[in-house]
Amino acid sequence: MSEEKKKVPIGFYLLWIASLAGILIISVVFLYLGLTSLSGGNMGESILNVVMGIAGLGIAAKVGYDMLRTRMSFKEETFEVLSELKCGNCGEKIVREFKEGDFVGAVSEGDKCPKCQQPALIVNIYSRTPKGKEKKY
Repeated sequence: MSEEKKKVPIGFYLLWIASLAGILIISVVFLYLGLTSLSGGNMGESILNVVMGIAGLGIAAKVGYDMLRTRMSFKEETFEVLSELKCGNCGEKIVREFKEGDFVGAVSEGDKCPKCQQPALIVNIYSRTPKGKEKKY
């Protein structure tokens, strides 16, 4: 089975990087204005500038963190596709990797029951995430 590769949207990252740079520049300007005017006469305005600068740096840190998390979430997920076979004689269940041409209800030509050597019937086809590749939330 061929797997399609997902393309990462570059414009999305460029927009985030531009907004992050803008927020950082504005925050640094507010911090600079606030810290230089602390010794001056208007104490309320300088404290407001410092608070806005710190808040802007916090927002920029959050945007950067979200950007990294989103970039990690675009990784391609892999799945195992499995076929479940059942022997008509003894009822033995066999699970193997999916082969091209498998469909539910077909008698598998190449796979025989390990107990009685009779052809097995495909009863289920499903996918699962390989061990160790599960998503962690």
